[in-house]
Amino acid sequence: LGMSGVKTRAETDMFEHANLVIEHKLQHFVETVLKPHRFFGDADFQIVWRYIPCLTHDVYIERLIEEQHICLYTEELQHVDQDIVDHLPEPIKRDLPSSLRSVWASYHKTYSP
Repeated sequence: LGMSGVKTRAETDMFEHANLVIEHKLQHFVETVLKPHRFFGDADFQIVWRYIPCLTHDVYIERLIEEQHICLYTEELQHVDQDIVDHLPEPIKRDLPSSLRSVWASYHKTYSP
């Protein structure tokens, strides 16, 4: 498939741009279809957003800071750069579900400056 190996700057830019476009379409879908839905509307969307993979730094920052789809849990504060934490609301004082801990620890390690 040609997906491994060294990528050019153009390939990286296209991948990052495509991920942001997908993220914006997903945000629109959640806001216009899922949240008003009579069955899905009561979902905890802070958790729902965490199950959707973050494939780039821009998507990570968008979910945490720009759109604030995700609030940090107190256990995550040690993994996130203080500059990011300063822009966020108060952390949630309960544990992150165990199925998400290692995934989000790797996102914080990879994407937090």
